[in-house]
Amino acid sequence: MKRILSLILALILITTADISYACTMFSSSEGGKSWAGNNEDWTDPNTKVWFEPSGKDTYGGVYFGFGDMFPQGGMNEKGLFFDAAATKGVSYSSNKPYAGWDLMAEIMRKCLDVDEVVAFYKKYDFIGLHWAQYMYTDKSGMSVIIAGTPDGVKYIHKNGTYQALGNSLIAQGEAPDWKQAVAEKMLKDNCAATVKNFTNILESMDQNGLTKYTNIYDLQRGEVYLYHQQNYGRYIKFNLKYELEKGYKEYDLPELFRVKPEIRLKINSGVMEINSFKNDVDPEKGGKPVIYKNRTLLPINALVEALGGSVVWSKDQKSVKVILNSKIIEMTAGSKKTLVNGRSHITDVGPAIINGIPLVPLRFVMEKAGYSVKWDEKSQRITIS
Repeated sequence: MKRILSLILALILITTADISYACTMFSSSEGGKSWAGNNEDWTDPNTKVWFEPSGKDTYGGVYFGFGDMFPQGGMNEKGLFFDAAATKGVSYSSNKPYAGWDLMAEIMRKCLDVDEVVAFYKKYDFIGLHWAQYMYTDKSGMSVIIAGTPDGVKYIHKNGTYQALGNSLIAQGEAPDWKQAVAEKMLKDNCAATVKNFTNILESMDQNGLTKYTNIYDLQRGEVYLYHQQNYGRYIKFNLKYELEKGYKEYDLPELFRVKPEIRLKINSGVMEINSFKNDVDPEKGGKPVIYKNRTLLPINALVEALGGSVVWSKDQKSVKVILNSKIIEMTAGSKKTLVNGRSHITDVGPAIINGIPLVPLRFVMEKAGYSVKWDEKSQRITIS
């Protein structure tokens, strides 16, 4: 009963609030990838993330929402994404059996891909379609918008590389709202499935003070990048596989972002911990921290990006530029000469390419960027804070 009342309240709020601040989402399958992104625009700062493990006949997943724990969006362990956008209300009749109040969660627990989602909606009716429209994207790149209209439920399948959705009744012929229009224009110019490109698009359509959180999903890798309160200088990254191993967990987003990042690594381990969340050290090539000439070297991209920085490699991957905490650190493989904000430094070991993977000296870069690096010889562990 409590859950039913929460959903009723959520639907009432949607129908009585200004839908212009009620979420935008898009997906892209550029380059054989499948990514999705969304802004959650609302007035409630009590934001949540929770991880629901799989059951006997259900898929596990990660969900985002508010204090009522009603999922506003999320991804299951099979790489299926969904999010919802409020509308001004649609009336239609249906002779299909009523699916109940928890259809979205049920779909994510039961459905493998977009085809199964569409089949589910064609079998059941859902009250949410009177006040919202939904986007589903799977890891194959298929994407669909599902919306209620006076003529019944309509399915708008992606035609091309990308698809976007705002709050206009596009299934009834309305023009896209300004947020969807911005997303479509930027995706037309560049639909690359990268964190940088998706972040630029999502930032361009955020709403001052109303965008409570922003998500970017890599549906093939099962990874989620989370921004909070329009701070696009820092994200928290979740790897769904690692998080589901912990069992059911829920977190308050404001609390997660109050904690400064602490990163823990281990020599020859491909997994790092950022606070309590595990991620791959090198998602692209599977690289690991190693001891080389008595120094720790590692693939540095994911670590630096988790701290809000960026890494730029030359085409041959022999030269690297690390930008972190107002420091620009430039290094070249095989050379001990390093530039930090244009000033020359000599390191005891420079970058190296080992087994085809470019590695960077960890301590030098982190300390020059203002971080503390602690080494435990016995456990072969490194802590960065």
